[in-house]
Amino acid sequence: MLTPMDVLRLVAVGNPQTVNSCVAGLFRLGYARPEEWSRHLPAANPGQVMRILTKRVVQVS
Repeated sequence: MLTPMDVLRLVAVGNPQTVNSCVAGLFRLGYARPEEWSRHLPAANPGQVMRILTKRVVQVS
């Protein structure tokens, strides 16, 4: 029997250095490789960017 999967999206928003630091920290914790994240995308506020991570995760009942 297949385990149900769901999609989870994480969004990191801030200045580029802070966003990259968050991505690197999650990599060090073994959560996601930096290349799994989107490139820098423009955010609503000037000087800020966002990166999006999309993961398939197992649904926990």
